[in-house]
This record gives sequence, C-alpha cells and structure tokens, in this order.
Amino acid sequence: MGLGTLSNEMNDVPAELIGAKRRKVHLTRTGWTYALAGSFFVLLGVAGAIYIMQKTVPEAPPGGWWSIIYPLAVVIFGVLLFRRFPLQHRLANEGVAARACITEREWKGPSRGPIMVDYTFRNVNDEVGIGSCPSEYPRKAGSFVWILYLSSDPRRSAIYPLEFFRLDQ
Repeated sequence: MGLGTLSNEMNDVPAELIGAKRRKVHLTRTGWTYALAGSFFVLLGVAGAIYIMQKTVPEAPPGGWWSIIYPLAVVIFGVLLFRRFPLQHRLANEGVAARACITEREWKGPSRGPIMVDYTFRNVNDEVGIGSCPSEYPRKAGSFVWILYLSSDPRRSAIYPLEFFRLDQ
C-alpha cells in the first residue's frame, strides 16, 4: 500500500473536486468561528490601544509597559487565528485534487491537540510530492486521503475536506 499503488483513477474523487476551475467556496462552521474570534480579538486590541493612547500621559503610559504590550498581544493573537485562511482559500479555489497516502502521524501539543499528518502524493507531472498538515481526524499510517495542492507550488497542500472552507458543486 505504498506510493506506487496510488492510482490516478477519477472514480472515487469527491464530486465537488471534479470539473470547474473556479469552485463555489463557503466558510465552514470552524471557519466562521475563527473569523469571528479573530475579528473580535483584533478589534478588542485596537480599541484597548486607542483607549490607552487617549489616557496616556506623555512621559509614561499608565500602568507601565503592560498597558501597551497587552493590547498588542491581543491584536497579534487575533491575527494568528487568520494565518491559515489565505492558503486554504487559494487551495479551495485553485487546488488540484490528488490521492495521497499517509506516511506518518505525530501528536503536537496536549493529548487532545491536533495531529500532524505527513503524506505523499503524485502531482500532475507524475512527480512525488510530500506534504504535512494538522488534522483533527484520526488517520492511520498507510491509509489514503484526498488532498488539494497548488499546481504552481505542490509543496503547498492540505487534506480535503479543508478546515475553514467548504466546496459546493
């Protein structure tokens, strides 16, 4: 069940991955949650910074440096919630579907945290590609999954279905 057994047959490709170049893309529930939480933290941090700047005495901020660092940290946290959105949106719109074989899975973080899944696949030029992405679903090494990768840069890939975006036919 290695990479050599990967086929290019289209009979089991998810229907929403076949056909049109541009796909209908919608946020998933997780995508909406991250978007709303990220927006909330960015707005909270900006509002906190504006409030502090209005109350600041020119010599030193009230409450010391924490009054500056705290809103900045809140904004950075909000922005970090968005960090995977651009790649997943591009994969959802332009990604090429390929069948991949899971080669390894590794726990990252606490016991209920995400699993990093490594996989290999063949791109349209029949070259072997290697990818890795977090996955919430338990998958065993040797099992097959569908991925989306960018034809312009096959190193940029993710397991389908995507975490933040849903594709419609």
